[in-house]
Amino acid sequence: MVQTKYGKPVAVPGPWTNLGAIRDANARAGRFYFSPDTLRFFKSRPLPTIYAGRFFVDSVVPPDGRRCYQINAADNDGDVERVEPEGMPEFGYRSRRDAIRALSAILAEEVTA
Repeated sequence: MVQTKYGKPVAVPGPWTNLGAIRDANARAGRFYFSPDTLRFFKSRPLPTIYAGRFFVDSVVPPDGRRCYQINAADNDGDVERVEPEGMPEFGYRSRRDAIRALSAILAEEVTA
């Protein structure tokens, strides 16, 4: 199992096939990850690809003002939490490619575990 930033374990694979389904479940659960205000505040741009039925990458602008990319996991209820693998830069990855490579490494470890 992969753990999120706050230690929540998430099983691989997950139930999600597209970002819209995660977005809808997140709203139904009373969460605000994809609300227009949240997306605007963090200048968030979720990428549409879902990995292993649970993970996606988005880009955000942290306090230092430089866009970065982070890995997120959606649980079975649509709650979204950040995944921070060991060695991840403080505010996320500098490129989409780096974030996807890190996610691929996490998933590869899950397959061999």
